[in-house]
Amino acid sequence: MIRPKYVIVCDYGIYDHWRKRHSAIGIFDYFSARNFPARIRFDIVCGWEADEGESEGDFSVEVTAVTGSEGDRRIVAETNRVRTIFDPFTHTAANTFHFDIDVPAAGNYQFEFYFNGNLVHTLAVPVIPED
Repeated sequence: MIRPKYVIVCDYGIYDHWRKRHSAIGIFDYFSARNFPARIRFDIVCGWEADEGESEGDFSVEVTAVTGSEGDRRIVAETNRVRTIFDPFTHTAANTFHFDIDVPAAGNYQFEFYFNGNLVHTLAVPVIPED
C-alpha cells in the first residue's frame, strides 16, 4: 500500500536527487483568481512510503472539479504517468508535478493521486475569487 509522507502545493518545487530532498517555494492551501476562467500555474511536491513489496510503479495526478450536491466530477487536468522507483532500504520515493491549468470557475477542486492506476490519495484545494 502506497501512502503519502507529504504532499505540498507550491509556486515552485524541485527534487534534488543527489541529496534526496525537496525544495518548495511559495506554499499555499488555496488558489485565488481575479477573473474566471483563470490560468493557474503551480507545482506539487510529494514524498511517498510503500510496503516492502512495492519497488516501482507509475504515478499520475488528475485535477478534478467537484460540483453539485452529488459530487459531480469533471477532469480539468491530468498529468502523464511518471515512473517512480522506491528506495530499497527506506521504501520511500519522491516526485514533483508541474501544472499549468485553466480553471473554469471558483469552487472546489480535488487532486487525485494514482499509483499503477489505483487511487492512493486525494487532496482538496478550493479556488476562490479575489476580493
